[in-house]
Amino acid sequence: MFLATLCAVGGLFAVPATCAADPPSAMASGEADWPQWRGPNRDGTTAATVATNWPGGRPRELWRAQVGAGHAPVSVAGGCAVTLGHTNGLDSVWCLDAATGARRWTFDYPAIARCPGEPGNGAYDGPHAAPTIADGRVCTLSRDGQVHVLDLATGALRWKRDLRADLKAKLPECGFSGAPLAAGDTVIVNVGTAGVALDAAAGFTRWQTGAGMAGYAGPVRDADRSQLLVFGGRALFAVRAADGATNWSLRWPTQYGANAADPLILGDRVFITTGYGMGCALVDARTGAPCRSNRVLRSQCSPPIAHRGSVYGFDGYIDWPRDQGLVCLDPLTGAERWRVPQMGGQMILAGDRLVLTLVSGALVVAAASPEAYTELARATVWPREKCSVPAALAAGRLYLRTGAGAVICLDAGGG
Repeated sequence: MFLATLCAVGGLFAVPATCAADPPSAMASGEADWPQWRGPNRDGTTAATVATNWPGGRPRELWRAQVGAGHAPVSVAGGCAVTLGHTNGLDSVWCLDAATGARRWTFDYPAIARCPGEPGNGAYDGPHAAPTIADGRVCTLSRDGQVHVLDLATGALRWKRDLRADLKAKLPECGFSGAPLAAGDTVIVNVGTAGVALDAAAGFTRWQTGAGMAGYAGPVRDADRSQLLVFGGRALFAVRAADGATNWSLRWPTQYGANAADPLILGDRVFITTGYGMGCALVDARTGAPCRSNRVLRSQCSPPIAHRGSVYGFDGYIDWPRDQGLVCLDPLTGAERWRVPQMGGQMILAGDRLVLTLVSGALVVAAASPEAYTELARATVWPREKCSVPAALAAGRLYLRTGAGAVICLDAGGG
């Protein structure tokens, strides 16, 4: 997911005169938990909000824990804060008390921290995929294709699979990074050509789509939940949730197979963006026909956010902040509404506020407005990093983590 070599890819398609309706804005949820990658709706949004009246100029730190190297974001449910880290050849799943940070349990298993062929950048050691909490279970995906499903209350192993060994799935250059998707009685992971569905209770394969190269994004469900959008290493796939059959595919050959930002569902359309010069596009979710494309937003690995008819995202390479920028654009036309240069990182949306975790080490809260960028609060919360991790927001607490392994819980209500 995180690549050090920076090259450009061209050749975007022409824009047909279709898809004229205005896409609806993403809907936020009022749920208190953040049980998976990108929150309760898997789109980076929550109806909860964050205060900006920080005492002493920064949010109050409630607790801090060390969990090992990695970039797996925190998931929160049932009073538990769960993440993964890597130490001395072992991946560890950490379940912490969400209020105090006290360790409830850990589960260890041997795993590779860095994949063959990955650029030699130690900052990216450790697991990448966020854990998914659903139905009293924790589901994790390692960089080398191991799936573990654990009991949330005790950490006991319910089942495991080694998908590289079982399904002969190809290993992406930087390892598997897409967070598992809990979909009814199945778990969907971005492994192989266009995903694999595993039985949530027992782990056997429900369906698979081939052993081709996976992308780095997490699978998402479209608006009617019958179709999955899976970003493969060379194309965007729409597959039937019931059996994995391909409804359509759109060729999207980002260099290094770095299709890393999750597809963003906008009603009956899909917004995608990737880096290395590729750009962004709006696609008809029913047919895969492209509506329009340009290079206003070229997100290397940071998924964008949709809010009230606008899309917000980080343009450029996450570890080259001089070439990065925070962008607001019109997803229908692709027109840029505003841009803040030299800003790189990850984001979530809390109510009508963007919560930005920047590679500079800053936590920033800004208004999610198409009119202009308005910064509401800023504080330095960790040292500069090569890559930042998106926050989780649950029950009035903001959960951050660093690549070096610190989990930091902050008071989101301003103390």
